[in-house]
Amino acid sequence: FLPSPYVSFSICSIMYRKLMNHITKETLISKSPVTLDPNTGSSRLTISEHMTRLTTSDKNNPLPQNPERMGNCSVLGSEGFISGKHSWAVEVGGYWKIGVAARTKHPSSEKVWAIYLCICANSLFEHNPKKSTFISKSSFPQKVNVQLDYDQGILSFFDLDRKTPIHTIKCTFTKMVFPYFNENAKILPAEFSVKIRQPR
Repeated sequence: FLPSPYVSFSICSIMYRKLMNHITKETLISKSPVTLDPNTGSSRLTISEHMTRLTTSDKNNPLPQNPERMGNCSVLGSEGFISGKHSWAVEVGGYWKIGVAARTKHPSSEKVWAIYLCICANSLFEHNPKKSTFISKSSFPQKVNVQLDYDQGILSFFDLDRKTPIHTIKCTFTKMVFPYFNENAKILPAEFSVKIRQPR
């Protein structure tokens, strides 16, 4: 006894639909891991609509003088960290300074841990609350990955194009720190691979 061809076709269709329910496809989603807090931005900065790019301005922008607003062409990220590991990538150009900062009662005296390019000396330096230290006079990065390990007190910088380490700062963080940016920088989007179930 052989089954009807219509019965066989029906069984195959059911099996196919069940199989399709388990098939997924991978998709890349871009999202900025850090956004800028415009309330902390210096009046000498222009911040993009998506809060991911800062550029210097020749004149002061008319901004409210709220207490958290910083000077010296600086701005902080919108989210602070008090534990864990965090990373973000930044495209830089001209003079720049990037790292993390702890807020104080007076924004002009923020505690900053960062690296910066000094054009006048054509050199890369480390900046910390105590002093500035020479790092390098060559191989200036264009894209930098910033990695913060708050619990271990490690702030690392990597050259994304060359895939090489730039510098590491070790310290003991005791307060919440925020991503810190100065002068010209653009936060690069991070790409996440997600699996999406195909529709039935």
